[in-house]
Amino acid sequence: MTSVTSDLALLRKAVQGLSAGSGVSNINDALELALSIAKQDAVVPMQDSDSISEQGEEVLPPQIDARIYVVSDGALAPWSGDSFPIPVLLHSIGDASANSGIVALAARREFSEEGDLRVVVEIRNTGDEMISGFLDLRLDGEPVAESVQKDLEGGERWTRSFALQGGGKHQIEVHWNPDETDALPDDNSAWLIASQPRSIRVARVGKKNFLLDDALSVLPSVVVESISLAEVDPDTAADEFDVMVWDREIPDQLPPGVGHLVIGARPLQFWPDEIEMVSQPVLVAWQKDDPVLRFSQLNAIDGTVVETYPFPLRPGVSAMAECREGALLARFNRGDVRGIAVAFDVLASPWPLTPSFPFFVEAALRDLARVSSGIESGIRSGDLIEVVAGAGVSRAVLTDPSGEQEVEIPVLPEGVLRTSAGDQLGIHTMRWRKGKDPDSEWIQQLIPVNLLSPEESSIEPKPSIGGITAVPEREQEGFWGDARSELWPWFLATAVFLMMLEWIVFHRR
Repeated sequence: MTSVTSDLALLRKAVQGLSAGSGVSNINDALELALSIAKQDAVVPMQDSDSISEQGEEVLPPQIDARIYVVSDGALAPWSGDSFPIPVLLHSIGDASANSGIVALAARREFSEEGDLRVVVEIRNTGDEMISGFLDLRLDGEPVAESVQKDLEGGERWTRSFALQGGGKHQIEVHWNPDETDALPDDNSAWLIASQPRSIRVARVGKKNFLLDDALSVLPSVVVESISLAEVDPDTAADEFDVMVWDREIPDQLPPGVGHLVIGARPLQFWPDEIEMVSQPVLVAWQKDDPVLRFSQLNAIDGTVVETYPFPLRPGVSAMAECREGALLARFNRGDVRGIAVAFDVLASPWPLTPSFPFFVEAALRDLARVSSGIESGIRSGDLIEVVAGAGVSRAVLTDPSGEQEVEIPVLPEGVLRTSAGDQLGIHTMRWRKGKDPDSEWIQQLIPVNLLSPEESSIEPKPSIGGITAVPEREQEGFWGDARSELWPWFLATAVFLMMLEWIVFHRR
């Protein structure tokens, strides 16, 4: 990294020190960093005397007098900020070449007693020419399905789904094998870890609702106990249950320390005032990236809910799905009381009759119980590996996918283990032991590190960065326009010339 400079030798040295890796590029953060450096070197333009006499001594805002050069051999994500205030010159290197690879890998548990897995993988051809290859799926290193042959047209996306029977903990590997060698082999493999999540203890409180009961009964690793409102003990609820599901019945004060899923009722701790009824509200927005709604479609509640009482937004409340009058789905959190509230009776809508409803219930229970689904898709290369091992950790090591290199990991407060994933793709192993006994048992966690990036798989050089105005051609050819340069040599040469001219005129006399 250099400061803003016109020293081309310094810039050339900085560029030559760069090296390519398999980490994901973050062009937005890089541009923001470069812009912050450029702003530190901003100048205040001088006004002419006429402007000062007419308008007074007005100070003009600082002007950034710099250029940002971006050197890239592939496609870059578009700029997501506001209008960029200084020119960005993109210098594309390398030749256009075809590439295909894995850009997405995901898995989920099916609604079955055995906890069967459904694995979905997406392959993309980022070039213009057809690429042929075959796809392999491996479970704990062994093939579990026949190789699938596929011809991918230029720009085509191909999504393939596999069903794996049985629960337990497994390593899943997916390999895409092009018939011809492509330019980026790093995106031809991906890994994830599937383990059996711990059971969620759920208290079902409220009136009879066979649709809600059916949704709870098909969820894997969920143990439901039905109790009446009078049987709820606020002092022991957090010890007995992970989540409490309230259906149209709710106490004035929700028990602390446990997650709450409230359906068709109003938590008085957050909404003490009466709420006006709304009929058939139109859905205007929902948080599709929210972990609870990621696999849910809410079209079934768009203008179809017979009667609802939308929650007003206030401190401690955030909307997950909104209509014009308020939130139909909302999160609430204050102190030790947290939960998700549904502003209508689900029996007053067709939502429970769609597959989206059990997905929502399962995701809400896992979110409120703070229990993962057991699917570890890992992190991207270059990101941070972070494991919360808990107190008492005396030693921790990280082993790379090859098993040949082992690195000591420092133990941070509260047993947090943190280090960079680096550029090695595959399954890393974090191991740690607690206590001072050198013979104590090692605890381990497997961490997949993948590329899985459509931008990184697109290796054809692009002429511009989306969202940034193109720079005039004369500046792309190397001209600095109005940028500052070192002018003192010219002033010195002019002064010397004037002195010599004065000396010649004097001696002619």
